[in-house]
Amino acid sequence: MKKIRLYKAQKDNCWQIALCNLMNLPPRKVPHFVKKYNTDFVEETRKWLNKKGKTITYVPLSSFLDTGTKYNHNLFPQGKCIACVNTNGKDTGHAVLMMNGQLHEKDNKKYDSIDGYFIVHNL
Repeated sequence: MKKIRLYKAQKDNCWQIALCNLMNLPPRKVPHFVKKYNTDFVEETRKWLNKKGKTITYVPLSSFLDTGTKYNHNLFPQGKCIACVNTNGKDTGHAVLMMNGQLHEKDNKKYDSIDGYFIVHNL
């Protein structure tokens, strides 16, 4: 298995770094979509990924909840994705690489909740 290099997010570049970590690319190869496009960052990310034969889809956490059983074992997508998490009880979003249910970030912060997942997949 190819080793994943984790890049550390700095202030306001967590989306860029999560994409770097997900795609195993250095930050110089991934645009800073949030800074450049503000609220249109997801759509611009999708356009950039389309040029690479990929796209991105958001899936809310509720899509992974199995209300028909007592135990919810798979509350996350399998493989790699970008998790949207909230920190310190604040309603602020943060993007983090997730692999098979484990958050992977350079400083191993603790998060209050996960809102959903952005899954990058082939067209």
